[in-house]
Amino acid sequence: MKPGFKNREYTMKNEIEQLYTMLSTIKDIDIRNFCITDSELKHIYGIDIFEDLLIQGVNRVINEEELTFIGIKNIVLKEEYRGMNIFTNMIDSIEKSNSPIFIDDIINNRLFPFFHKKGYINLKYHSPYGWKRCMYKLNK
Repeated sequence: MKPGFKNREYTMKNEIEQLYTMLSTIKDIDIRNFCITDSELKHIYGIDIFEDLLIQGVNRVINEEELTFIGIKNIVLKEEYRGMNIFTNMIDSIEKSNSPIFIDDIINNRLFPFFHKKGYINLKYHSPYGWKRCMYKLNK
């Protein structure tokens, strides 16, 4: 075993547990003012498992009604954290808030079947940057 490996494994487990604890509090906050970034997690909470992350409150019009969603705009795990069900568990934690969820600008085609199985609906819209493929779940 490499020196420090056991300590790193312990640190990884703690970071992941702390992230899930943080996500479980979403149900108790006003999502209009909600935002989590990879930089904030790293520098304030010591959670350094993401290359990129942006989860924030967003407004979208669905069926002619403006709704506030928890918007997942970007999630990129660091290589050593991939394949550990972190993404799936994050989505499950966010869904427990019972807030509408909007997955913005999906690039990875593997995510469409994953989200379809969880009851998400496809949405394609034109932004100033071109067409975006998205999915949403109302959780009402």
